[in-house]
Amino acid sequence: MQPPSAPLSERRMQIYASGNFGKSLLWGTVDITLMFLLTERLGLSAGLAGGLIFASLVLDALLYPVAGWLADRMRSPLGHYGPLLLGGTGLAFFSFVALFALTDRNASIVLIAIALACFRVGYVGLDLSHNVLLTLVSSVGKDSGRIAVMRFLFSSLGTLTLALLLPLLVEEGNAANGFDWLILMLALCSSLTLVMAWGAVRKWDRAAIATSPRTTGSPGLLLKAPQTLLILGAGATASLFLPLFNKASLYFAAQWIGDTDFTAWLLGALVAGQIAGLPLWLHLSPRWPKTRTMQLAHIFSATGFLLAALAFYIFGIAKPVMLVTIALAGVGIGGVYALIWALLADSVSELEAQFGIKLGGQLFALAIFSQKLAMGLGTGLFGLSLSVAGYEAASWTVAAENTVFAFALLLPAVGSLACIALLGAARG
Repeated sequence: MQPPSAPLSERRMQIYASGNFGKSLLWGTVDITLMFLLTERLGLSAGLAGGLIFASLVLDALLYPVAGWLADRMRSPLGHYGPLLLGGTGLAFFSFVALFALTDRNASIVLIAIALACFRVGYVGLDLSHNVLLTLVSSVGKDSGRIAVMRFLFSSLGTLTLALLLPLLVEEGNAANGFDWLILMLALCSSLTLVMAWGAVRKWDRAAIATSPRTTGSPGLLLKAPQTLLILGAGATASLFLPLFNKASLYFAAQWIGDTDFTAWLLGALVAGQIAGLPLWLHLSPRWPKTRTMQLAHIFSATGFLLAALAFYIFGIAKPVMLVTIALAGVGIGGVYALIWALLADSVSELEAQFGIKLGGQLFALAIFSQKLAMGLGTGLFGLSLSVAGYEAASWTVAAENTVFAFALLLPAVGSLACIALLGAARG
C-alpha cells in the first residue's frame, strides 16, 4: 500500500480539486434557486419558504459534528472518508432529483421538505469527507494554499456553469423544455465528479488508517487554540453575510430591475472576478501569512459591494457599472472561500502534532457546522425580513425594495468588514 507521504502528482491534485465543481453544482442549484421557486412557482410566503430552508440548514449543520466524529473513527477498506463520500453522493443524487421534480410539479410541501432533508443528509457526508481529505492531500502536496485555491477554481467554474443555466431553471414553462433532464444531468455530472475526486486520492485515504493516531480528541481541545477559534469565527461570519448576495440577486434582478435573466449576468460577473483574482491569491498564499492574505480578500469584497451600492444609488440601473463592481467583490470572495480551508488544514496539522491525536474530522466538522448554521440564519433572516416588509409574489413594496437592496449589497460588505477585524485579532 502506498504510504501517505508518497508524492502526489499534479494530475491527481487537480482531479481531487475538481470535486468542488460537483459540490458547487449541487449546493448552488439549491441555494440560489429553491427559495425563489418556492415563492414564485408554488406561491409560498417568503417567511414560510425561508423558514423551511432555514430548518433544513439547521439539520445540515447539526449533522456535521456527527459526521466528523464518525469519520475520525472510521476504518474500512474504503478508508477514513471514502464510505461517507460515496454514500453521501448516492443519497444526494437521488434526493436532488426528487426535490426539483416535486417542486416543479407543485407537490405537497411535506414531500418537498422530506426530499430537502434527505439532500442535506447526503450533502453532509460528501462535503465533510471531501473537505477533510484536503488535510491528507496538502500533507503530501506540501502547499495547502495552492490546493485550496485550485479547489476554489473548480467551485467558480461550477457557479459559472450554474449562472449560464439559471434561466432554464427559474423561468416558468421550462418543464416542456427539458427541465427534468437538466436536473438529472446536473446531478449525474456532480456525482461522477465527486466519485472521481475520491478515486484520485483513495490510496492516501486507505493508507492513512495505518498511520493515523489510534485515539481521537474531544472538541473541547479546540478551546485551547484561540487563533483557531478566531479563524472559525471569521469563516462563520463570512458564511452569514457573503451568500446573501446570491440569495437576494434573483429578487433584485427580477423585481427591481425587471429582468430575471440579469441574475445570470450578476453571478457571471461575480464568478469572473473570482477566477480573475485566483492568480493573486496563488501568488500571495506562500508568501504572506494566510490571515493577512484573507484580510486583503475581505477588503476587495467590502469595497466591491459598497461601490455597487453607491453606484446604484447615484446612477440607478446602470448595468455595466454594477457588473464591474460585483466582479471586484468577486475577486475578494474568491480569496475568502479558498483560503479559509487552507487555514483550517494548517490548523489541523498543528493541533494533531501538538496533541498527538486525530482531530481533522472534528475540526472541519465544527467549521462547516458553524458556517452552515450561519448560512441558515442568513436565509431565515432574509425570508423573515421580506415578510415583514410585506413582500408577496404579486406585490412589490418600497420596504421590500429596500430590504432586497440591503441584503444584496450592504450586508455582505458589513460582513467582510467584521471578518477583517476578527482576522486581525487572530494575527495578533
